Amino acid sequence: MKNILFVCTGNTCRSSMAEAILKQEALEQKLELNVRSAGTAVFQSSGASRGAIQAAGELGIDLSKHRSQQVTKELVDE
Repeated sequence: MKNILFVCTGNTCRSSMAEAILKQEALEQKLELNVRSAGTAVFQSSGASRGAIQAAGELGIDLSKHRSQQVTKELVDE
């Protein structure tokens, strides 16, 4: 299985949406991917931004349960 990590600043907009979109695509295409996201300057366990939730919702993706996480060496090594 391949691991993919999306990283942005806060992990509440760009990387969280990229993670959710690729997870949905992988599910639809039956691809074996482990997709995660993290941020470089995170308020730990923040939810996705309102705009990200709305934009993802327009694609049929629910980001309401997303919680931000700080990028770590372990995540990058994975």
